[in-house]
Amino acid sequence: MATGKTQSQYIVITMQDNGGAARDITCSVDTIGGIGITNDEIDVSTFCDTVHQYLAGLGDANLTLGGPFNNTAQTGAHVVFTGLADNKETEVVIKIGIRGAPTTGDPKWTGTFTKTSYIVNADLNGAVKWSATLRPAFGQAAPVWGTI
Repeated sequence: MATGKTQSQYIVITMQDNGGAARDITCSVDTIGGIGITNDEIDVSTFCDTVHQYLAGLGDANLTLGGPFNNTAQTGAHVVFTGLADNKETEVVIKIGIRGAPTTGDPKWTGTFTKTSYIVNADLNGAVKWSATLRPAFGQAAPVWGTI
């Protein structure tokens, strides 16, 4: 396991299709809109405080992905996202290789999500792009950072 800085070419993204098979959608993705959990900020300040005081509230793991339109069978994002039934749980795993293909000891983000949106956009320059939002699935454990 290498340590230190890396670059996006060493990210691998897998996602379960409607049948539960893990599909590598990496070649359909050029944007990840943040990986991690954000918490509500609960203001617990009082008249005695000189600055606001906060506690972390409920967490959320709003995962957004996007990229060029790709309808390749089994691995194209269009095929995987449009094939997911409403409220279907899908496991997403994002592996981050450190200056090389992801390997044992490298970080990974894993969670069970529900697709809440899948949108295809086009512009006059010829680009056809997609974007999707995934939210933590009902009744499932919170997404977590771990290692491969």
